[in-house]
Amino acid sequence: MKKSITIIITLMLISVSYGQKKESHDTIYMESVRSINAKNHKVRASVDVLVLEDGTILEKGSKLILATPSNSDYEKVENTAVNFTQVFGDRFSLMQASECSSGLEPTWSNTAIIIDEIKLHRKSKDLIVNFKLENGGRVCSGDYGHIINFQKALDRGEVVHLNSPMTKEEAMEKLMDAKKLLDLDVMTQEEYDTIKLKLAPILKGDN
Repeated sequence: MKKSITIIITLMLISVSYGQKKESHDTIYMESVRSINAKNHKVRASVDVLVLEDGTILEKGSKLILATPSNSDYEKVENTAVNFTQVFGDRFSLMQASECSSGLEPTWSNTAIIIDEIKLHRKSKDLIVNFKLENGGRVCSGDYGHIINFQKALDRGEVVHLNSPMTKEEAMEKLMDAKKLLDLDVMTQEEYDTIKLKLAPILKGDN
């Protein structure tokens, strides 16, 4: 009898302890993610507001851009190293049955996506972002896609946010596109000079 009572009390304590685990964060800072005490959280606690290291605020409804596949297979995330290594189809789950479970193809570059939810994975201490397409289309076989590790996606340039600083390569490409429009008389000299003046510090490395 005493043994049964002990077991019941133990189970109750475990239940109470589990119920007290944090289910969500109002605000979380990117630089503090790795230091979070995972034991105090449920497996995938939701995050209402994510503040990046540059101060950018991301939340449900925020816009991101799928940029360029990182072409890195040193973690063996995918088989070919030509796909996005952190961006996949469907909502995040341990078992992926999506037709793009090996990562999105390079053709997804420059696609605008909208954050649907941000999750903190307790065990890996990674931020998982589930998203929809801005144009309302489908991601492979469903309406959702997910970024399995948001920090890595940012570090590898697979995902960029709208406040990301423009690189020299991007600035040069933008200026060349403007020059083509100028040569075709689609853009005025004044408009071209304005763009050139704005991009000059980036191209010179002054920013």
